[in-house]
Amino acid sequence: MPDKRSTKDKQRTSLLTALPPLLFGLAQTLFVLSYVPLSKLVWGGATPLRTLQSQPTLLVWVPGLLLCLALAVGAGLGLVRRLPRWSHTWTSSVVVGLSFLLMILGDDRPYLVSPAADVAIALGLFLALVALAGVAVRRGWAEAALLGMGFGAAFALAVTFSSVAGPMLRADVVLWTAPAGLAFALLLVAFQRGGKAAQWLALLGTGVLAVALIAQYRAVVRLALGSPYDLSFFRVLLGITMIGLLSPPILSWLLGWRWRPQPRAS
Repeated sequence: MPDKRSTKDKQRTSLLTALPPLLFGLAQTLFVLSYVPLSKLVWGGATPLRTLQSQPTLLVWVPGLLLCLALAVGAGLGLVRRLPRWSHTWTSSVVVGLSFLLMILGDDRPYLVSPAADVAIALGLFLALVALAGVAVRRGWAEAALLGMGFGAAFALAVTFSSVAGPMLRADVVLWTAPAGLAFALLLVAFQRGGKAAQWLALLGTGVLAVALIAQYRAVVRLALGSPYDLSFFRVLLGITMIGLLSPPILSWLLGWRWRPQPRAS
């Protein structure tokens, strides 16, 4: 007879692991709606700049900020507790979110702090992600896959959020981040609750959804800028997504640590 406490702990861990993409996507949707009232949002086209509010609606903006703070707190707790299984999606989401936040802050500037400091920040974030991946890869295929899925989901959601920038101004597209975040969360739950076949299917589903979101962003940019515009950088976006998603589980599998016996709980 299975231990009820053990089953509840597994369910709690499964849900906790799946939360980051849902929180990440919902926060992005709330941030957009805080500047663009739903009644003035254009569906299927660019939302005019004149409808953007200079000051956000705090009733909508504050919950979005609280969701981001929750992500940061969750990642911090994971680091303090030496990166338990559930923490991989939290830490990877925060690294991706912080990277895109710094890009947004430095968008209209030649550099954010200074050329040297900007390089140091970018290198630090990259090395942090590599270190997190190294820990997950060393512990086994499942944890490496969870980190990859967390990264792939967060990166695709962040790229989708870029649709609101000029000249696209597609606030309606960004609203897809909430349901997409929920879909990523469900895939993470399926990964943890199913067998080996279900895990591979969940990993594949994460990749398909991430590629679909980036392809949607490409279509939005092409519609706004016209077909002569060079869209080769989308290959870079797809490359980053696939490398971040697949390289941790593949590396763990190639190194053979997938079959390492797990230590028994004392």
